[in-house]
Amino acid sequence: MRWTRSVTALALASLISPLALAGNQLSARAAYQDFTPGWDQTEYAWDVTNPTTVSTSIDRIADGGTRQASAQARLNTQTGSVKLYSAAHATAASGDRTYAEAGVSLWDDLTVSSANASSSTLSFTLGYDTLLDLSSVGASPNPQSAYPAKHNMLSFNLNVSWQEANPNYTGEPPEGSGEEWSEPEFITVRKGLTGRLWVFWAADGSTQYHSFLGETGTDTPPQLDLTVDNALPNARWQGTALFNVSVPTNTALQFEWGTESRSFCFQTQACRAEADGLHSFNLGLSASTGTVLSGSGYDFLGQAAPAVPEPSTWALLVGGLGIAGVAAVRRRRT
Repeated sequence: MRWTRSVTALALASLISPLALAGNQLSARAAYQDFTPGWDQTEYAWDVTNPTTVSTSIDRIADGGTRQASAQARLNTQTGSVKLYSAAHATAASGDRTYAEAGVSLWDDLTVSSANASSSTLSFTLGYDTLLDLSSVGASPNPQSAYPAKHNMLSFNLNVSWQEANPNYTGEPPEGSGEEWSEPEFITVRKGLTGRLWVFWAADGSTQYHSFLGETGTDTPPQLDLTVDNALPNARWQGTALFNVSVPTNTALQFEWGTESRSFCFQTQACRAEADGLHSFNLGLSASTGTVLSGSGYDFLGQAAPAVPEPSTWALLVGGLGIAGVAAVRRRRT
């Protein structure tokens, strides 16, 4: 299912529950002056089964300068591949923010089927390779402003949850006994992995660089938790994230995977923000015991993650997107 719009699709998307047992959503947004028709463009696709790309862009002259933004999101449910791109460009130290965002969400009901074992270890492998634009920004009209002048971010979240019996449950009290209710009969166990690369430039020219990779719902220390002020260590965010979680077999599991790319420029005389995740992300999942069953039939849930493309291929992808973006703007102007 696919929709294209600005405000109408955004409102409709808010009605779709992420609690559905299986599904996916792609979104791409490019905006200047939020929720203004013609200035805030969003494209969505839902519940796709074939490789799908959504993209959008704006190119405007407003408030004394150029406002350009583009976003693209790709999902291949057959291979577990997500590609994201967001870019914003502004030339005026006034007006609203120029903004681009791309995201993909996928959720599914899983079961690890086993005739003998009561538990199994799910092993998630996530390959990622992204690049952020680290160029400086021009003069800002308000160096004391707390709002970032430029922002780039890429992130992902993996989550698995299930219900299990609550050992503290004592049953319902007799009617009229005056006794307090016990704890719930079942509790939800939720475990996951999150990662992000986040860089922003403040209006006073200072910068902050933050990279994080760690588990949620466990006591495991983060694999990476780095914050650097006034220095930009690396534009490239590349690696393989491993996440193992012990789950009960023959039990309904809820799986969720979300990815996002975001870029914006705000009140600077020269700003280009770009978050290039066209090489990310590649996800695979396997079980130590039993067979992973996907309620939606996603093929990649039960196989290793595909290799991240080589740098030469990555460069070709970036170059191809730039050419496609220029062509799209020319077609729109004509």
